[in-house]
Amino acid sequence: MKKEAGVYRSWKMKKDVEVNKLLQNDRKRQFEIQKLQRAQEKQQAILKRKSEEAAVANKRLKEALKKQALVRNDRNNNFERYDASANATKLKTLLEQELEVKVRVQEAKYHLKNLVEDRKTLSLELRRLKNSDPPTKKRITTDGDGSPKEVNISIIKLTDEINDRNVQIATLQSEIQEAENDKFKGCVETIRSINDSKVLLNFLIEKSIKERIDHNNDKSTVKDLKNNYVEAIKEKDSSEMKVKSLQNQHESSLVDLQQKYESKISFLLKQLQNGSEEEESPVPNGVHGAHNTFFVPDTLDVLDNDPDYHPDSSMEFDTPYMKVT
Repeated sequence: MKKEAGVYRSWKMKKDVEVNKLLQNDRKRQFEIQKLQRAQEKQQAILKRKSEEAAVANKRLKEALKKQALVRNDRNNNFERYDASANATKLKTLLEQELEVKVRVQEAKYHLKNLVEDRKTLSLELRRLKNSDPPTKKRITTDGDGSPKEVNISIIKLTDEINDRNVQIATLQSEIQEAENDKFKGCVETIRSINDSKVLLNFLIEKSIKERIDHNNDKSTVKDLKNNYVEAIKEKDSSEMKVKSLQNQHESSLVDLQQKYESKISFLLKQLQNGSEEEESPVPNGVHGAHNTFFVPDTLDVLDNDPDYHPDSSMEFDTPYMKVT
């Protein structure tokens, strides 16, 4: 009976060590899954933001083209009724709107390029899922365990996203083409006299000066932001070094504790095995009373009083000690 109890204790200690290792590996896997999910959420947010920015750019371009048409019609229909001062104001308004259209066209082209790149990435990912290739590092589409159901859901989502990109790309291309077909036409048609040319030239000079001043101010602001960024990076690197040092110390402490723990477990296992062997061997007359108590209790008392000994909470002992009868 006591031999079986010793074998059970030995088996339980080994299993406790195995369970602890499995729990640690499970925590690592959970951390990796959470990391992949965060990466997916981040990429989804980026794609959503790009799509929204493209929609805003398309809306601005439409509004600029609409306003441009209204300004042109107003000048062409009421040109004869304007005096010199009113004519100069209308010319400046028209030129301002022409410049606004050109800016919105360039903005739309920028977002069009991003949409085409996103569509290419989504198409490659869709092809990979359909061919069941290994997952890429660029994009993560499955939230689950890669089962056929999860893959089918991902394929449907990707197909919908690609269709949305196709609609946005076609709309932007149409608006850009409409704006570029009328390139500089409005400016040329508005110049009907030398006085108009002077008004437009003065306006462009004033506009250029203002834009250059704003540009210099922006450069100064960007320079300050870069300096602040460099300082922040230095502080971040310093903090990361401190954190890494603390992590190394923590890992070293964990390794030491693990080694001590395994060493003490090994010591207990040996004592249990020795106790089992003593149970099987005959006890000489006259020494039975001196050795009737197994010395594992003393060992356990020493381990309990050891401040460096931190047994795992999952390991339990049925009895504090065993006695040989």
